[in-house]
Amino acid sequence: MVDAAILRDVSHNAAKLPSIANLLKEPQHQAQAQVSKPVLSPELSEVIDTLNEDRLRNILRDICRENESARRTVETNYLVPAAMVVPYDKDDESEDDEAEEGSDDETDEFAPNYPPANVHNMKRKAADISVDVVPSGMRPRYAACENCKKEFDVTDNHRGDCVWHPGSKEPDYESDFWADHDENCHGIIDQLGDEPEYDEGFLWSCCEESGSVKGCMKTKHKAKGLNIAAKRLKH
Repeated sequence: MVDAAILRDVSHNAAKLPSIANLLKEPQHQAQAQVSKPVLSPELSEVIDTLNEDRLRNILRDICRENESARRTVETNYLVPAAMVVPYDKDDESEDDEAEEGSDDETDEFAPNYPPANVHNMKRKAADISVDVVPSGMRPRYAACENCKKEFDVTDNHRGDCVWHPGSKEPDYESDFWADHDENCHGIIDQLGDEPEYDEGFLWSCCEESGSVKGCMKTKHKAKGLNIAAKRLKH
């Protein structure tokens, strides 16, 4: 998903620099003033806020093709070395609250615990991590979680960050919540599971908790293409 703030940041860095000849003619303090970041007009800010995602993506691609400084800004902030991606292990999905109160799961015990990506400290080696497959090159720094649907930083992904339900909401017909519900007036019960105001009338199939309970699973975030299972390091 393209964030309008990204385009603003790139627009700042895409400002044209003065010619070398002009810089040589002018005092240093004047030259520095000319290369300072321009202020976006309210009109331009409104345009960026209202453009649809596809158009924003196309504009961002054009800016990156035409302006090397803007391209570097995007690469620096939104790409990370593959070795810095925190591995996801399927064992994360079998964890429970008791295990959570103690140490991290076995995967976390043996996998490296990297801090959030720092563009000035990317001297990580692929050899530091034992995985089934380690993609070469750079990877997107942000991804959408398959379970909780939230965006997350793939270099800063810890157990408990993702709270979700593996099941689905089912109507609790025995609950008094539906006592005065008229499907002809208020809607068909089976079709109201996604409406927050009806959460108390539903139960999660995975844990039989109320539909208002946030999640019975607390794991790392999971994203397509980044689900790299970590192996135990053999001592």
